[in-house]
Amino acid sequence: MAITHIHPITKTVEISMKYCMKDKREILSENKKDDIKDVISYATKDKTGETIFFTLTSTQNCEIPNDPIRSFQENIKRNRGKLRRENPRTKSGREVLAWHLWQSFETVIDPRMANEIGCRLAKEVFSNYPAIISTHTNTEHTHNHVVICAWDLDGRKWNDCHETKRLIRRVSDQLCKEYGLAVLEKTQDMHLKKYRDKNGKIHYFEATDRKIQKIKERKTNFDVNNYRNTTAYEKYEEKRLTNIEVVRNDIDRLLPIVKDYEELLNKLRELQYVIKDKRSDGSWRKYVTFIPPTAERGVRDSSLDKDGFYCRTNLESYLLKAYKEKKKEALDNGKNYVYHQEYKFGTTNINEVDFDYRLDRDGLLKKRSEPEKDLIKVIKDQYIRLHVYSKGKSSIPLKMETQNKMIQRIQDGFRNLEFLEEKEILSIDQLKKESNGIKQNYRSCMIKLNELVQKINQLENLRKIPEKIQTLQKHIEEHAADEVYQKTEMDIDIGLLRNYKAMLEEFDMKNSGGNQNLEQGILILQEKIKKLFLLRDYYEVEIKRYEACQKIFQDIDREKGNDRRKR
Repeated sequence: MAITHIHPITKTVEISMKYCMKDKREILSENKKDDIKDVISYATKDKTGETIFFTLTSTQNCEIPNDPIRSFQENIKRNRGKLRRENPRTKSGREVLAWHLWQSFETVIDPRMANEIGCRLAKEVFSNYPAIISTHTNTEHTHNHVVICAWDLDGRKWNDCHETKRLIRRVSDQLCKEYGLAVLEKTQDMHLKKYRDKNGKIHYFEATDRKIQKIKERKTNFDVNNYRNTTAYEKYEEKRLTNIEVVRNDIDRLLPIVKDYEELLNKLRELQYVIKDKRSDGSWRKYVTFIPPTAERGVRDSSLDKDGFYCRTNLESYLLKAYKEKKKEALDNGKNYVYHQEYKFGTTNINEVDFDYRLDRDGLLKKRSEPEKDLIKVIKDQYIRLHVYSKGKSSIPLKMETQNKMIQRIQDGFRNLEFLEEKEILSIDQLKKESNGIKQNYRSCMIKLNELVQKINQLENLRKIPEKIQTLQKHIEEHAADEVYQKTEMDIDIGLLRNYKAMLEEFDMKNSGGNQNLEQGILILQEKIKKLFLLRDYYEVEIKRYEACQKIFQDIDREKGNDRRKR
């Protein structure tokens, strides 16, 4: 019989590995040449020379078999931060560097057999992960210590959960049965349920496994064993974007409407970004760091994609090339075009609005997109109809209400035309995509805003704790002689008073320095909240503009008998 337990290593891997392997050791003459790369055997001796206990240590997937500690350190250094999403942390927020698994057997058994069981367990469960397996016999129970690197050889990170714990237990029990050892048939940690089939035979099921089996029978389209493939996880991902996705979406949205890299950074700063781009002497940093207002940590430009497109030098060359192409196109075309800073009914000459091309604020010629052409067509049609009726060329008089609606539609068309030109929107699909991106950024902003509001509320409550302690102490002293109070409420109040004092000690509120730190923390949070409020207002305005633009195209489609909402 074997009992298993696994816990994370967050500070240093070296201490745990040295504990498992010890320092004094005698290496065996022959090493295994399979997946378990080498075996180290040593005995710790006292002053008399007698063996106190016997230890076997094996390694798995270690690039340096004779130095597993260095092998682990190199693997962590190489793969750390490679896949940012798969980055599980402990409740304290520390990053997991490795996992320490121990497997304790019922009695003292042959250490070589115990080590073999531990090696097979590591090979089956952690097949691609570097690991060391040490067997100790210094207690009444022979036991294995297995230290597993958190990253495998491909850079994927192990995420421990209830399912993986049950997997370790199942594999351990199967191996014990193969080697003639007893297993626990019914334990609380496995949550086994007794079940009798049609033939009267008794079975024990894991409740979770039984639920999974039922879900599989529903013939769903996703792997039920992977939470990342569920609809619940997809809905969660829709609500919350990573910092990389937020920065990348904002840059993609701004690239078509900026001339150079400096203007891009200025536009991002208008969105309340904090950008670390230059040193104190004015020279460029090696990496430009973008800190969105919804995040506390920054994102380097080199980490935004694998190809390095978002790096400063690449973006500078991209924007310069785009500017030259636009300038060349403007010079090659000999036709005179009018630049419209704004479109307004009554002042804008509709005949001067070209159907195919337009000028931007820099005097560069740009080809009109299909959505722009659709809007211009609608605006001109409304102009013609309004002109016919207003000049009395129609036999049917036009109602004032209908006339006002036509004017309003022309104004809406002009407003959305300006919007399409400003955002450089080339298609309806792009319009929808950018609209969804803005909405996702808005949701991320609101989530972060709510988190900060909760934090500042907690800190604000800390201010009131000294007053609460004073009031509670006074209440206890006044009612200390009351027997009813002693039996019913006194213990509760004393416990509450103890908790209040513990909070003061935790936040170091007894001295003036603690109060200053508290006030400073509140001020910092208030500044962050102000920036997020500004960003929230900006997103709300942008969402309304996108929705208004989408609505007018839905109206256009309905008139054509082609409703995009049905697609």
